[in-house]
This record gives sequence, C-alpha cells and structure tokens, in this order.
Amino acid sequence: MVTDKSKFTSISIETLILVAVWKQPFIFQGCFRLTEDATGESILYLFRCQYSNPVTQDTIDSEFSCNDYQFTHLYNETSFINLENDFPGFDEAIYILKYALHQSLWTMLTRSRHRSLSVDDMAMKALYKKIEPILYQAKHWEQLEDDIGFAASIPFCPQEPMGKRALEVLFNGFRGLDKPLTH
Repeated sequence: MVTDKSKFTSISIETLILVAVWKQPFIFQGCFRLTEDATGESILYLFRCQYSNPVTQDTIDSEFSCNDYQFTHLYNETSFINLENDFPGFDEAIYILKYALHQSLWTMLTRSRHRSLSVDDMAMKALYKKIEPILYQAKHWEQLEDDIGFAASIPFCPQEPMGKRALEVLFNGFRGLDKPLTH
C-alpha cells in the first residue's frame, strides 16, 4: 500500500473485466489495480457489479450514472469490504471505481471486442487463484487482454479535498481513516 497517502498527485486505475453477462441486470466481475504514478505502488480490488438501467435494455448507456451501477461484492487484497460503510471519502471512493468500470466497459463496447460468458462464484475464485500471479507481475493490464479478459486504464488526478480523500480511502483498502478531512 502507498505509505504517504496525503500526497497523491495522480493515479492510474486499470480495470480488468473477467466476466461480462449481457442480460439484464448486466453483471460484471473483475479487478481494479490502482497505481500511484509517482511511486509505482499499487493496490488490487476484486469486484462483482450489477448494471441496471430501465431505459437501455441491451447495452450500457454512454452517459455515466453512478446509480446504474451497484457493487454486490468488493474485496481488497485481504478481505471483503462492507459496502454499507459510512465514513468520509467512502462514497466518493465507490464513485471513482464505478466511473472507472463504466469507462472501461464503454471502451470495450466501442472496440467491439467483448465476448458473452458467465461464471459462478466458485469458478471466479478458482480463476482468480490462477491469474493472481499474473495480476501482480504484468506492468500494464492492457497486455493481458488477449489471454484473460478485457483491460483498460484511466488516469485520475484529483484537485479537490474530497477526491484526494477518496484516493486515501482506496489506497487504505477501504478502511476508515483516523484523521478528519481537511479543506
């Protein structure tokens, strides 16, 4: 994990989509890797997310709406993250991950390289164990695309205190922080 969490300038958020079920509600499973650009330190998150929008039934909407995405499972490198948490920066951190997922899905759709497939939780765990070493060793996940899933990366450079706080939460593994938010 990043040692000095108060000095973020920019990060890269890589999203690896391992499973995409294109039937309402759409279900996506995969990983996020957040890397602090200055130090190269990173943290991984595994996720399962549902997408539901009553207006668009066959695909995701090009316009991002946080309300269309609902994480059902989120894990840091060591444990399950309680999605009912309520501490400063938590909602903003979830928003950032939803936005990164949306951008990656939209990139995947516009490149027309997605495949329809499905996997249950046991298969997901087995798949993760198999690819875990690759996730830590690969410099850029986009290179993994042909072998294990679709990958995309977006930069994030927060300028405001809430954005910086959200990054602190993300790099702290979604654990509450002791210090109060400063403006």
